[in-house]
Amino acid sequence: MKRDANEFEYEIRQDNSVVERGQFSSFVRGSSTVSEIPREKKEVDKGYCAESGRGLFSPCRRWVENKVKECPKD
Repeated sequence: MKRDANEFEYEIRQDNSVVERGQFSSFVRGSSTVSEIPREKKEVDKGYCAESGRGLFSPCRRWVENKVKECPKD
């Protein structure tokens, strides 16, 4: 069994004053009940119009592509 420690530091503030400061550790261990579920990602263009066009048939003169991969929504 593999154990990995994660170290955390924290501060609790009220206005500009530190009320409490501390540290703690968290341990993570493997579990046979957790598994990955494969997802089929689809490429989607999240682009935007960088320069508006003129007229009814040309609403955008310059389109900037921003292709990302997304998992389908359940």
